[in-house]
Amino acid sequence: MRHAFIAAAVAAFAFAATPAMAEDFPSKSVDYVIPFGPGGESDITARFQQPFFKEKFGQDLVISYKPGGGGAVGWAQLNAMTGDGHSLMGINLPHIIVKPRQGDVGFTTDDITAIYMFHYTPDAIVVNADSDFQTLQDVIDFAKANPRKLTFSGSGKGTANHLAQVIFDEKAGIETTYVAFKGTGASVTALLGNQVSAAWGYTTVGAAQGDKVRLLAVAMEERHPAFPEVPTFKELGFDIVSGAYRGIAVPSSTPEDVRQQLSNMIAEINADPAFQTQMIDGGFALTDVAYGAEMDEFLAARAEEYIAAAKTAGVLDSALSARSRGRAFPPPPFFFGICRGVHAGVSGGGLLAAQHRLCPFRCCGGNDHRVDPRLDGHDGRCRSGAHHLFHGARFRAHSHGRDLYGRDLWRRLRGHPSQYARHAVGDRHHL
Repeated sequence: MRHAFIAAAVAAFAFAATPAMAEDFPSKSVDYVIPFGPGGESDITARFQQPFFKEKFGQDLVISYKPGGGGAVGWAQLNAMTGDGHSLMGINLPHIIVKPRQGDVGFTTDDITAIYMFHYTPDAIVVNADSDFQTLQDVIDFAKANPRKLTFSGSGKGTANHLAQVIFDEKAGIETTYVAFKGTGASVTALLGNQVSAAWGYTTVGAAQGDKVRLLAVAMEERHPAFPEVPTFKELGFDIVSGAYRGIAVPSSTPEDVRQQLSNMIAEINADPAFQTQMIDGGFALTDVAYGAEMDEFLAARAEEYIAAAKTAGVLDSALSARSRGRAFPPPPFFFGICRGVHAGVSGGGLLAAQHRLCPFRCCGGNDHRVDPRLDGHDGRCRSGAHHLFHGARFRAHSHGRDLYGRDLWRRLRGHPSQYARHAVGDRHHL
């Protein structure tokens, strides 16, 4: 009898305490980690959220940065953070879907507990204001008459811009050439400098560049309020709704009820008219994908589309798929070295070369390098945009019974004819 009374009292206390605990959350400032550097759109939109979070929930949203590997460095550390609801991290699509399938980047898509997708930056075809292309049909007609001669700048490979180009080419029955730049800023600079015919950019480019550019179509369900004169791809007969989606994730240890509460909190910010105006004026598009079944369905649909487009673009291939399933590649038969504890490969007479094959070794925090036979060498361009092959003064390699260190290795690389090898040795301090 006494035990039954105690058990009942404990249960009653727990039931009574639950609402109070929920009302007290958040009980302190909330850390919001952006897995990119400051100044990008992930940072900008997080800072838009900041004052609304403080106003509505009484605690500061403290933004910090953990850049590297196109977001991979941060996402690989997400589940090591404290799961009490006071630690959040920004997430991006297609990044969290495509990157893990490119190799071992320290996380898988299933490692990410997404609690809300709150906006996206819609893809758009952008031309200079004085371009001869007045409509999307002008672009299509030129591309059909001149296969592969129409050049588009875009932000990176395997990104929303790149996948949109692949999807559009397929739907329009055209072949265009995509030129990847390191970021939207560089892509727009190339467009304004007439280095390319057009750009796969975002609606934010139109907002930022104003009268310097013209948008021909936007990848949205409906026209963007900031550009009411610009048609959607859907209006023009192409079922394309795409862009760089951004949301928020929590560590996997975060309790279910806290996940749901955080999802509701971000939804409340998204519903604020002042926040909506700020986002729309910046060229962003709001979306509301909440935690739970809705999120699961959204990510599954996006994954199917992204993976198919990434394979068409050559961003994913059988070698990459093998890596993503956890199978290791053997070392090359030439010689190998250890670079900061990570393997890097070189052949006896030069650098490893193979058509569209992933180099089996990694550097730059797990970012994969590719090799390109047209240059007869390892291109050394990691996915973070850095130009280097081997880092660290203690690099050691063994070739045909001969050890190479520091300067000897540098001399070996210096004699290699490829332009990317020159990029590498130009950063001599890395060796």
